[in-house]
Amino acid sequence: MPEKAEQFGCALSSLPPRNLEVALSNRQSAAPIVGKSLRIGSKAVVSVTDRISRCMMITLDPDTPEKATAILKQVAQGHEGFAGVYGAALVEGMIRKGDSVELLD
Repeated sequence: MPEKAEQFGCALSSLPPRNLEVALSNRQSAAPIVGKSLRIGSKAVVSVTDRISRCMMITLDPDTPEKATAILKQVAQGHEGFAGVYGAALVEGMIRKGDSVELLD
């Protein structure tokens, strides 16, 4: 996560909260995993349903009214204008930091 804060030019605490963050190898686009499922840890399975378009909400600090516009600029330039992906839990399971992630479909 520290590299993400550096990448966006803001303190980690100013990044909006996230439900789950998975690093893709070689900083590849998330497009190839849409419509597929991921096994996370030993049991949990998440279906990747769609990409999340960029939005001003990702620039808002959850603790203050300040905006970190560098985040939106980085998403637009370095992430094809998408801020992430939507997922739906198919199989419940405990997920912990450092768990393995396996592409299933």
